[in-house]
Amino acid sequence: MDNPASPATNNPDPPINDSKPVRYSFLIVAGFSDPEQASRVAEEFAGKYNADMFVLPPAANGYYRFSQGRNTTAGEIRAALETLKQTYFPDVWLLTSK
Repeated sequence: MDNPASPATNNPDPPINDSKPVRYSFLIVAGFSDPEQASRVAEEFAGKYNADMFVLPPAANGYYRFSQGRNTTAGEIRAALETLKQTYFPDVWLLTSK
């Protein structure tokens, strides 16, 4: 999965100096069938938790999931997953590409 996410905040993507596509892992916080609602809640959470939130394109079931952050390093994303589960989002789950 390349970077299909749209940032809920105005933080730009860092420049990529590699010709290979970057593969991200996402920490899924919630999902909504209405894209406007997904964006609205992602923006609200971004402000409330001072975190980058990204709205992903619709899944096969039509839901727009949003993620607290994203990462390309497995160790860092797993550590962040455990922290989020213990602090703010007990139902957070990890979405990774193959």
